Amino acid sequence: MRPLRLLAWIAILASGMAAQTFDVVVVGATTAGVGAALAAGRQGMRVALIDETPTIGGLLANGLCNTDLRSPGGSSGIFEEFRLRSQKYYTTNFPDDPAMKNEPMAKLGFRYEPHIAEKILREMIAEIPSIQIFNQRYTTRVLKEGKRVTGVVTKDTSDANEMTFRAAVTIDATHEGDLLPLAGAKFRLGREPRSEEEPHAGAIYMTHDGEILGSGEGDDKIQAFAMLATIKDYGPGADKSIPQPPHYDPKNYAPEKITDTFWLHGGSLPNHKYELNENMDGTDAADLNGGYITGNRAVRRQIWEKYRDYTLGYIYFRQHVMGEKNIGLAEDEFVDNHNFPYELYVREGRRLEGVAMFKERDAIKVPSFPRPPLRQDSIAVGDWAIDSHAVSRDTEGYIYFSMGDRFHTSSPYQAPYGIMVPREIDGLLVPMAVSATHVGFQVLRLEAIRVAMGQAAGDAAALCVKQKIQPRAVPVPKLQAMLLDQNQALYYYTDVIPSTPHFHAIEHISMAGIDPGYDDFSYKPAQPASHADAAKYLFKALNLTVKMDYSDLWKIMTWPLKVHNSQHCTPDHWGTYYLMTLYNMGAFSMDELANMNPDAPTSAAELEAWAKVAAGKKPVPPALKAGQVTRAELAQFVDDLRGTR
Repeated sequence: MRPLRLLAWIAILASGMAAQTFDVVVVGATTAGVGAALAAGRQGMRVALIDETPTIGGLLANGLCNTDLRSPGGSSGIFEEFRLRSQKYYTTNFPDDPAMKNEPMAKLGFRYEPHIAEKILREMIAEIPSIQIFNQRYTTRVLKEGKRVTGVVTKDTSDANEMTFRAAVTIDATHEGDLLPLAGAKFRLGREPRSEEEPHAGAIYMTHDGEILGSGEGDDKIQAFAMLATIKDYGPGADKSIPQPPHYDPKNYAPEKITDTFWLHGGSLPNHKYELNENMDGTDAADLNGGYITGNRAVRRQIWEKYRDYTLGYIYFRQHVMGEKNIGLAEDEFVDNHNFPYELYVREGRRLEGVAMFKERDAIKVPSFPRPPLRQDSIAVGDWAIDSHAVSRDTEGYIYFSMGDRFHTSSPYQAPYGIMVPREIDGLLVPMAVSATHVGFQVLRLEAIRVAMGQAAGDAAALCVKQKIQPRAVPVPKLQAMLLDQNQALYYYTDVIPSTPHFHAIEHISMAGIDPGYDDFSYKPAQPASHADAAKYLFKALNLTVKMDYSDLWKIMTWPLKVHNSQHCTPDHWGTYYLMTLYNMGAFSMDELANMNPDAPTSAAELEAWAKVAAGKKPVPPALKAGQVTRAELAQFVDDLRGTR
């Protein structure tokens, strides 16, 4: 080879292999990946966001467009920003759309077309110049110095143009957890055996009313994947019928009445579109994903094609067997991919073994407790029920908590910071393939909480860069303060969202264990705070100890607490000990106590007077406005009181 040609060739190679240096590298522009990139970028970090597909936004941009939330309380932080932009877009441009008129979740911005979801997310990214997007690139190698990850090596999807990305912190935001084996991080793949702590683990057959069968043995199986195609109703008379696809077998698709068709009910989107997310009647193919997680790109492509053909078979069935020829693939979605999503719905892949492990117990309540255990290291919240899809065609592996919760165990939950942090590997955060058991993972795989976990990972990465520390050393209280400043919830209520008055105070006092809210998981922020509420908040905020004499109970037997028979009852109210403690501290007289209804509203004057007595020489916040105090105002007063201690 001539010297000049050799030099030119070396220059080309050097150009292609040149390392780019960032503060944070995010591999996987999934929901968590976008959340991480936005959070880190807003903290001034230089961020590389890398994805193998042409899209960003993960499943939000690939067909999962009907947000899985029980109430708006599960939307906060960056996901809430996305929701508000979605709501504004459709309210402005399509106010008369049937979905906008008839679907409450669509009106709130929780339903969206895939290409609009991606458009919104790209606009959010574009507002931060320090974030660079690298589409159609995949990771071939993880760079390490000892046990610390220092970046990744990538190629484009043509297996050419190698590029190296170096960073202080790398974030694995892939669905599959692809960086874990490359980085040497410990992980799990499959199901743990059944145990007292995990009664729904392992091989399981479960009926809708809660009966459990099956051996409970652990194995390497993971739940069904799906192809979340977007379907459109083209109107009466339209014929969008397709030819019979390869390997079509009508036995794969359970016949049902047209009036029972799921996508015509629960999955409706704007512009006459529907999310195709069937469960046991056709699109949940539980026996096609074997080898996908551990397979190379060629194997994954083959499995993608199998799911595509399986889904085409379902559409063909609906058109030719059930006569729905007016329904077909949405032609303005995934226009350069034959109208199919670029990504499969990978419901489960590798799962990190992290500093913390999220288990079934962390997602359910038990008798005498209104919620799972309080996680004071919480960085995100969710409210979806345990929802494990089948691992085989005969429904084995399906957990029906989402269909009918016979034992009333499903509960809002908190994601602790440690589930994103590897035990031994430094320089790496994992907000998608988080540390959880197979059962526990099912409540962490929803897109809203994934955005939230990604946001926490991005903020944590920024703290690592700024303080020159590793992810395990991140000060969680500092991280939580950042997240709350960004309006991300750490404690869940059905009726508390970032725009709720005194949102931060409600979050603070809840995280402090002062009030878990009501049994229906509401907080009722606008409801008047009762005397019992006020006494309880002061008692717990000031770390008071019970101060009363048993004989005092006899003096208040006539508390005017009304019961169903309109008679006065004995002082067995839950506020008894809180109020008696304040009485014995001198907050009010026995006559006042004896005539006090614990459930009656508290006035600002009463609250301030009681606080001054209970706080002793400690300063008390400025006076509240006159009149009754709401529960949200009580939270703010007590939060200020705690801050002045």
